[in-house]
Amino acid sequence: MSDEPVVEDSATSEPERSTPFDAGSTALDGAGWHHETHGGRVRVRRRRKRRRARRRILIGVGVLVLVLLAAVLWLLYSGFRARTQLEAVRAGVHSLRADIAAGDLAGARADAHELQQHADQAYDLTTGPVWAGAAALPYFGDPLDTAREITSGVHSIADQALPALVRAADTLNADSLRKPDGSIDVAAIRAVSPGLDAATGVLTRATSAIDASSGRTWLGSVNSARSDLLDQLEGLRTSVAAASAAADVAPRMLGADGPRTYMVTFENDAELRGTAGLPGAFAIMRADQGKISFLRFEADNELSATASGVRLGADFDRLWRADPTGAYVNSNQSPHFPYAARIWTAMWQHKSGQRLDGAIALDPTTLSYLLEVAGPATMPDGTKITASSVVAQTQSQVYLRFAKNNDARKRYLLNVARAVSRTLIHSDADFTALLQAAGKAASESRLLVWTSDGVAERGMARYPISGVVPQASIPYAGLTLVNGGGDKLSYYLHASFDYRRSGCGAVREVTATVTLRNDAPRHGLPRYVTDVNAGAALGLQQINVVYYASAGGLMRQVTHNGTPIAVNSGTERGHPVTVFRADLPIGTTQTYVLHLSEPAGTGAPQVRVQPMVRPMSVKVVDQVCGT
Repeated sequence: MSDEPVVEDSATSEPERSTPFDAGSTALDGAGWHHETHGGRVRVRRRRKRRRARRRILIGVGVLVLVLLAAVLWLLYSGFRARTQLEAVRAGVHSLRADIAAGDLAGARADAHELQQHADQAYDLTTGPVWAGAAALPYFGDPLDTAREITSGVHSIADQALPALVRAADTLNADSLRKPDGSIDVAAIRAVSPGLDAATGVLTRATSAIDASSGRTWLGSVNSARSDLLDQLEGLRTSVAAASAAADVAPRMLGADGPRTYMVTFENDAELRGTAGLPGAFAIMRADQGKISFLRFEADNELSATASGVRLGADFDRLWRADPTGAYVNSNQSPHFPYAARIWTAMWQHKSGQRLDGAIALDPTTLSYLLEVAGPATMPDGTKITASSVVAQTQSQVYLRFAKNNDARKRYLLNVARAVSRTLIHSDADFTALLQAAGKAASESRLLVWTSDGVAERGMARYPISGVVPQASIPYAGLTLVNGGGDKLSYYLHASFDYRRSGCGAVREVTATVTLRNDAPRHGLPRYVTDVNAGAALGLQQINVVYYASAGGLMRQVTHNGTPIAVNSGTERGHPVTVFRADLPIGTTQTYVLHLSEPAGTGAPQVRVQPMVRPMSVKVVDQVCGT
């Protein structure tokens, strides 16, 4: 046996008996060794506690590592699955919009159901404490936070907005919206208005929340998913908001609350004006409980010597000096359609004593869109006006056919208006397709509507169909081309507009390039088309270029082929306006560059371009700034 003193572990030894030395003293055994009783046990216990503490720490660290590893694996797994679901949501939104636009209700229902399933799964995958905790981490949690905002937004849209959209599409289908007598079911339109309004609110809130999330996280796939989904959702939100506004406004305008009477003006884009083209033939239209009828058709000279008495303010008077409020042919030089509409309805009231409830403007390209759905219109002599021929027949060939008989030309154009109107009213064509054709024209500012009903007018003001030049402090560019020579050469005018905005400060630099080309033939056109103003060279196009800048903007310089030119300036609806004349001999191209400094404003630039026979080519480049 060893002579070393042994201190037994209390966990295995017998209980020690108490002695007088247990208070911490020592005792001598038979061999003369001192046994440290109390102090030894303390040290042993301390060592034991330290070992236990180390074990606990190691176990705790191990558990924590396992938990963190499990959390990371769950985040990777659920994130991958959520991304797959969100990609399906994005595709589903695109399909849903297409099916609703095409009137495919069965497809829309299936899309909505599938989209809702994907949105719910994405939401379930990205909720819970793991995602919440990880998303709260500075920097590293940014993509997770963005992903949570995305899934939360699409979840609310799927659960709260999509059912209302499908119900509205089901109610407003082509088969049920048109009654047997040809009238429009205004009660059905009014019934879906609350649901569409609620869906618009859900889409707006969800899109705004996603837009407010970071799009510049360290994970590029999340940033691109956010951007792509925002594009789809913004398109859906815009479409639903427009449908909601239409469902609110249309019943009143269609006479749901009593008959409404409108002046419908057929504009001639062969001679450009601010809203589209020269106001020509017009009709007086009645809407009563959704039933449309035309009371009379008149040539433009019916109002040629009629004053409106409308006063639109000092800014308007200084900018437009050709008496647009007193001359029908110049009444729509401003692109702000409510001005022209007020002038037209006042002129008609002075002429006939009849008070109108609003005005509608459309051009021959709009008629072509509608005839493509409704089919050709038949003239009194049996000839056909078709979608492919109406633009050329009314803006070019008519001047060759009636080169020496102005009255016959006006009668012909009135007959075209009658024939097309009759075809549209009595057509049994797909009503949804007709609405789509009208919507296309409205999106191009070719179909414009104004009503004296203030509530309805405010509801339309946000959309192109209103023809409103906005007064809000937003980035804005409006290009208007007005024929200044009295000729009909705008039929042969080509134009392009290139808008570029740079800089990321409170003030941004804008470069707007306007390119014009006169493509009129040198021979074969009657003098009425090429030379109305005495002394002008044959075929010379005189175009007044009118540019509307952002509120608070400053025009620094305008150059023509690199050389600075003199310009006139004014103000309309809070926008600085620059005006200069462009002379375009036959076969020439002229380029004008405008240099401006403007307040940055909020949001993407809103660009309004001139409706023309040959659509204007437009390019917008806006420097993306950090958020």
